[in-house]
Amino acid sequence: CAVAAAQNGSFGEETTPMSVGRANAPVKIEVFYDLQCPSCSTFHSSLREIEKKYGDGLLITFWQFPLNIPAHDKSFMAARAVEAARLQGKGIEMLDLNLLNERKWTATRRAQEIFFGYASTLKLKSREFRDDFESDLVIRRIMSDSEHAKSLKLTSVPNIFVNGKQLEPKEFGNLAAIIEQIVR
Repeated sequence: CAVAAAQNGSFGEETTPMSVGRANAPVKIEVFYDLQCPSCSTFHSSLREIEKKYGDGLLITFWQFPLNIPAHDKSFMAARAVEAARLQGKGIEMLDLNLLNERKWTATRRAQEIFFGYASTLKLKSREFRDDFESDLVIRRIMSDSEHAKSLKLTSVPNIFVNGKQLEPKEFGNLAAIIEQIVR
């Protein structure tokens, strides 16, 4: 699948969320995630399968929305890892690793060490990743996404929009059918 400019290297604008797909795709999906959310992890696996099926027919935009609750005490750290990896062009890959392994790093006190291990697996420049992980730029990037979520009055995750229409949680399992209706 073609990768949109927001995935590559620098953020450009701090308000630019991470995206994959074609900017002029007929189906635009926006996903708001807390990376420590089991439901987000489950949905993400389904979404990546849908992406494989529809490829260039989709533009998927990922918004960081770490919830400030005790059960999600590592979600902001996970978001920082994604955004730091994004600065080296590997944000989507880090997002995938974090969500695929959400249970593993949630259950440990060594989550940061795990994220730095993922950076190594992705062959990121370790010093640059470490600096970016701690940077104000990365923190502002996440806060920008969170502010956008709050402006939409979102209070939970995942939240999914298709072509600007917010889906109800009961519709998440029907995403492929919703896309099929649009692309026909």
